Amino acid sequence: GKIGWRFPPLFGGTRQTYTSNDIEGFKGEELIDNIAREICQNSLDAKNKKLNKPVEIVYELKHIPVQQYKAIREYQKCLEGCYAYWGNEMDNRLSDFLKEAEAAITQDIVSVLIVSDYNTTGLNGICGKKLFSPWEALTGSDGMSVKDSKDSSGSYGIGKNAPFACSSLSMVFYNTKVDEGQAFIGVARLATLKDENGRATQRVGKYQNNDDENEIWKPLYEDDEDDFRKLVNRKENGTDVIIVGFNQEDHWMDNIEKAILKNFFVSIQERKLVVKFIEGNNVKYIDSTNIASRISFYKDKPKMAETYQMYMAFTEPSEHSQLSVLRDSLGESNNIDVYIKADSSYKKTIGNFRSTGMLVGTYYRRIFQHYAAVVIVRGEKLGELLKKQNLRVITDGIIN
Repeated sequence: GKIGWRFPPLFGGTRQTYTSNDIEGFKGEELIDNIAREICQNSLDAKNKKLNKPVEIVYELKHIPVQQYKAIREYQKCLEGCYAYWGNEMDNRLSDFLKEAEAAITQDIVSVLIVSDYNTTGLNGICGKKLFSPWEALTGSDGMSVKDSKDSSGSYGIGKNAPFACSSLSMVFYNTKVDEGQAFIGVARLATLKDENGRATQRVGKYQNNDDENEIWKPLYEDDEDDFRKLVNRKENGTDVIIVGFNQEDHWMDNIEKAILKNFFVSIQERKLVVKFIEGNNVKYIDSTNIASRISFYKDKPKMAETYQMYMAFTEPSEHSQLSVLRDSLGESNNIDVYIKADSSYKKTIGNFRSTGMLVGTYYRRIFQHYAAVVIVRGEKLGELLKKQNLRVITDGIIN
């Protein structure tokens, strides 16, 4: 086979431009929140239960030479293929994207954010023998969710597109190590383009091992030589998400840290999650020993006041109760924890969290007293039920 980018032929199918909602839905003001939530929740769901350690996630920003790596260097032809197919008929969003991508790929150096998790199982299914597997859901399908737990925090069905919104090249690579071996693949979400043979293609392409003659397309395995995969040197099970052309560099450490504190302070406080940030010699981390000081540091920043108030409710509650909800029908007891703290300066905020410690959402209950509340769904069956129904229906009754 030949290692390189391959966009499958369109063969009369529906042409697609860059305005598809799979990426656009994650752009905007909440972009950094999305990149923190979607990656961290999947790592928490993949925790290796045989290890008595928290999941560790490392965000590392690197700056690498474009021409040194075939995977980036040859991507220029894909961008040129978009221009060749659409010509003067491309819409404004595709035009703007291509200009940004060209600006990034013609520089000497490109920014790469590598997000790696540890004490996790990695993504099973790398040999491609099953249609439904975590690896296939992440790298080879759309709208597929494959999780071990029924009350998992999220899925690789839609949220996997969030990293593409942070890439000026719309290019993300995945590397995973599991008990059966290691696999590496690149995915690009562009628009219909013309390939090197002048054929129209589909919009999603992959950097992989291509054997077109025998119709065999595979990720890169351990015996496949490629310089770009050497950026990640994984020795233990887990997964790496590599965002090429990372376009959120300004204050990236602080911004991602705030997003993680906001969405995962329960996970970190309960020693389920540790997060580290690296850029050169600059290293920062969050764990259960310093999370209180990190949240306090940001409490006066925009949108962080309610995080501080909920954290105080969780760690220093006026009231804490364990409730059995729907015990008769679900057979579970003590399946919801409720923490409430009364304070005249608080915003009457209720934060709903899943069992992994990830924030599902917040809302405000207008009652006389000022307070902050944290509601954690512990029971698996109730968590599964809440993926289909509104958590507010239950928490309204609890707060009342």
